[in-house]
Amino acid sequence: MGFFSKRKEKVMTYDRSRLAPAIRKSICTGEETFGFIDIRDGHFTDIQLLKNEKEKAEVLRQWAVDPDEVKILY
Repeated sequence: MGFFSKRKEKVMTYDRSRLAPAIRKSICTGEETFGFIDIRDGHFTDIQLLKNEKEKAEVLRQWAVDPDEVKILY
């Protein structure tokens, strides 16, 4: 038991029957935000601001999302 023990990587899950992964992209600035769209009412919930492609790949891996299934919203 160490004071600075390594954190275990955790794969987060979401209800695939109710939510769809999406990236909201700003037309003006190009800023990208990862989140989920509620399939029933279309509400977008922000999860994380994506600053570069490395963060984007990390978030998709963390949530176990295939890049092909991500919707892009403008």
